[in-house]
Amino acid sequence: MDIASEFLTSLEISNQGMVTAFVLFASGVFIGWLITQLSKTRQLERLNNALEQEKKLNQERLSNMEKTFAALSANALQNNNRAFIQLAQQVLGRFQVRARGDLDLKHQAIAGLVKPVHEALARAESQLVNLEQTRREGQGSLNQQLESMIKSQDTLQLETRNLVTALRRPEVRGQWGELTLRRLVELAGMVDRCDFEEQVYTRTEDGALRPDMLVHLPGNRQIVVDVKTPLDAYLSAIEAVDTQARQQHLKRHARHLRERVKELATKRYWD
Repeated sequence: MDIASEFLTSLEISNQGMVTAFVLFASGVFIGWLITQLSKTRQLERLNNALEQEKKLNQERLSNMEKTFAALSANALQNNNRAFIQLAQQVLGRFQVRARGDLDLKHQAIAGLVKPVHEALARAESQLVNLEQTRREGQGSLNQQLESMIKSQDTLQLETRNLVTALRRPEVRGQWGELTLRRLVELAGMVDRCDFEEQVYTRTEDGALRPDMLVHLPGNRQIVVDVKTPLDAYLSAIEAVDTQARQQHLKRHARHLRERVKELATKRYWD
């Protein structure tokens, strides 16, 4: 019994030691795990902090790279623009030189074409100036001639009016008729005192006769001319502006002519 008790006691003591060891082992494992977890947490925090710092550094690097790239781009663009402008200036300069040469050639060609036209225009302008001067001189001369013609027309109208007024008088009309008759026979080549005689006075039983002209013909024949004729009614007919009044004056003139013919018939010039 004692042995069994001891054995049991030793067994219990042994079991308690195993439990204690197990508990201690479990506690150590837990503590180790906990330490491991804490270590991992700290490492994760350090990694997160390192990651944040790396992000910041990357952002700064990216910003710097962007600025650098922008500066390089601007510089490259400026250089390209400067090179392009220089190239454009060179090309434009060559084009301007060529264009200036072509323009000079065209200017010379156009000048050669325009020169005859310019000379012709200059001659035409000179001729126009001469024509204008001649026209002015001619216009002045024409105006003088027109003024002279107007004055002559006025004078002629005045003289015609005076003549018409004078012809209304029988004695003046007789003198004008005698003068016109003398000019007529002279133009015909007739000679005074040979081919005709004027104002030949003859006394007859019925009274004295004095015709304006005696025209001598071969065989002792004669033509007696009396140029006195009534014209008052005829002149009134010419001056009339109304057709009816003109017809009345012409009828009166015809009546006067008829009376004059009867008067000449009573003189019996044929005897």
